[in-house]
Amino acid sequence: PNIMETNTTSVELSLPTDEEYIIQIRPFGEGGEGSSSRQITIPKISGRSSSAS
Repeated sequence: PNIMETNTTSVELSLPTDEEYIIQIRPFGEGGEGSSSRQITIPKISGRSSSAS
């Protein structure tokens, strides 16, 4: 799995649309690791083409 660490309260992910992703949020601080979120599923988007305008 890939892990992203940040010191902010938001993260923007750029993900390919042809794959499904499972994300889990887990806070970590000076006191240690906090409770993790439930798994968040980002489904793949097939059959769509994107075009820049």
